[in-house]
Amino acid sequence: MADTPHNAITVGACKGPHGLQGWVKVRLDMAEPSLLLHTPVSIAGQTYAVQGLKTVGQGLWAVQLQGITTPEAAAALKGHPVVADRSTWPTSEDEVYLADMLGQTLYNSQNQPVGTVASVAELPAGPALVIHIEGRKTQPIIPLEAAFVALESNPPHATLTLLGDALLNL
Repeated sequence: MADTPHNAITVGACKGPHGLQGWVKVRLDMAEPSLLLHTPVSIAGQTYAVQGLKTVGQGLWAVQLQGITTPEAAAALKGHPVVADRSTWPTSEDEVYLADMLGQTLYNSQNQPVGTVASVAELPAGPALVIHIEGRKTQPIIPLEAAFVALESNPPHATLTLLGDALLNL
């Protein structure tokens, strides 16, 4: 798997074993977990093919990894992030990976640059962009909702709506 930050993306975290056949319980942070069936994942420095995937409830998935066949082997992965090479995933023109937004310029509703995306915060209501504005001590947080910001995929960049402008200036 490519280890470049551009292609490698953390998609979840191992929570422990699931059952007696070596399945791993995983919290996945991705809209389409089935993509993992078509790309290798890296966990604790090892690369695995995903052979099976099923939901187990409460936002958790059971993942069958090639070579992991006992609950003890699955338990050894607990706490480790699950990293996938997203370069093998299909893309569409209207899709933007949040990791691509990091460092990108944020524009106001008049298409003037106002800052850069410093990070993406995972809030209870959903993801939000943390904005770095030169000369400002605090970093505003803009919810990643269409009412506040529009994302463009090629090249990746974000433009605030009028509501987003107002929120930025609070």
